[in-house]
Amino acid sequence: MGYFCIAAMIKQLRAVFVLTATLIFLTPSANAQLLKRFFGPPDNTTAKTKRHKILAIPVISRAPETDWTFGAAGTWLFKTSSKDTLLRTSNLQLIGIYTLRKQYVGQLDANIVFPRERWYLKMHASLSRFPDTFWGVGNNMPDNNKEGYAFSQYHINPTLMRMIRPKLFAGLIFDLQKFYNISYTPSGIFDQQQLPGRRGSLISGTGVTFLLDSRDNLYNAYKGWYTQFTSIFYGKAFGSQFTYNQLIIDTRKYINVYRKHVLALQAYFEYNGPGTAPFRNLARMGGPERMRGYYSGRFTDRAHMCYQAEYRFPIWWRFGATVFAALGEVAPSFGKMSINGLKYTYGAGLRFAANRMERINFRFDYGFRKGGGDYYFTVAEAF
Repeated sequence: MGYFCIAAMIKQLRAVFVLTATLIFLTPSANAQLLKRFFGPPDNTTAKTKRHKILAIPVISRAPETDWTFGAAGTWLFKTSSKDTLLRTSNLQLIGIYTLRKQYVGQLDANIVFPRERWYLKMHASLSRFPDTFWGVGNNMPDNNKEGYAFSQYHINPTLMRMIRPKLFAGLIFDLQKFYNISYTPSGIFDQQQLPGRRGSLISGTGVTFLLDSRDNLYNAYKGWYTQFTSIFYGKAFGSQFTYNQLIIDTRKYINVYRKHVLALQAYFEYNGPGTAPFRNLARMGGPERMRGYYSGRFTDRAHMCYQAEYRFPIWWRFGATVFAALGEVAPSFGKMSINGLKYTYGAGLRFAANRMERINFRFDYGFRKGGGDYYFTVAEAF
């Protein structure tokens, strides 16, 4: 989505109350046009003249954090200028879902690239109710610590960036998150570890972000760099109940090895401190984007680092495949990390090109970890 996601930080868990563009399915003629647009062959002539495209599809996905997910999504793909032929496609997505774990989720996400790419606006807003699982804070929490809890959340996160040189942006970010209606087992791990925010939390802050983005595509890059540095200060001056700083560095490299064979690399670093961050805003390892095979938040702490690589290649027609591997860990700080604390995952996946023009894939991945693994079925690449 995170990113995802990106960068989002509970990318799989965040959600919004939304409207979706599912009315397109209500008439046979509209449905036929959708199927032709979504699954039909690329039409380069149409792509050159049309500035707008709307995709409305049912959502079916699966991750260990949610089990199977059902809902609807509408995506508006557009260009803010018809004269700028090199301008990348912008998007606005609305989604609403319900999961077999009785979680309701919805979200609004936008990536808007303005003419000549002088300005770049990213937006995330969400509202949700989410039963989840927790093992405690630390890199070595045992499996038998597993404890269920639930929370409600809303989240608003706009970022406005200005191009300071080609493909390089700098801007301001605002972040507002509230967790409330938290329910958990009394005298369980929440109370034992005296976790900040276990009875609810409100954080609000602002900061700066720098983005180098030379990718040839926002959804499935074949080449280029993506590096984002973000620093957000949460404090009482912004209405926050907790005071701390969040630092995130997310860097990715895409190498076009041969035709559509792509090697994708990522290094991710996150630190929440100094200060006190509520437990839901600590760095979380695992999920459908980083360290696939681990439940998102299986290990959580103030600091997290992750390195991963993925090789993507076509098979036949619209089908492709990937193999991937990752290393990562969490700790109270980066200085407390060690080689012995590293966790690993590896796996493989299948891809189906739902929209070849925009390179939007359906994704099925299976990630292996020590002692097990899990599978993911969703849309778009992990990073």
